[in-house]
Amino acid sequence: MKMNLSSRRQLVEARIPVIRKAGDAALALQDDDVAVRAKQDGSSVASADLASNDILRAACLALFPAMPVVSEEDSLIFEARKDSEPVLVIDPLDGTKEFIKGRDEFAVNIALVEDGHASAGLIYAPARDRLFFSYGAGLAFE
Repeated sequence: MKMNLSSRRQLVEARIPVIRKAGDAALALQDDDVAVRAKQDGSSVASADLASNDILRAACLALFPAMPVVSEEDSLIFEARKDSEPVLVIDPLDGTKEFIKGRDEFAVNIALVEDGHASAGLIYAPARDRLFFSYGAGLAFE
């Protein structure tokens, strides 16, 4: 099932406050003692990854309960859902290494994937308060 432009726009606009909330929650945790552990693949996961993930997942499921949500933090769920169409893919804290080092080079990402390609998405850099989004070809906004 492919979403039309209006549906993608609605999906993106409904997630703007959600992605800001998740990013701001992660940013608030950066000044605290960042709890870090290693994932199965050896990469780091911070408490901010998990806090942002919880906010994004709950809000995405509440807004569109029939649409699967796949997160970088839920690798087992990814394998089960990667062929579902359409699907929301979230990266609750892209740039965890920079986040842990106290830098501002990290972002929160949400993508709508249809037919194996991102057709809409949001990127929020909370430390810089910059939001980018798109809901169709040639339609990118800041």
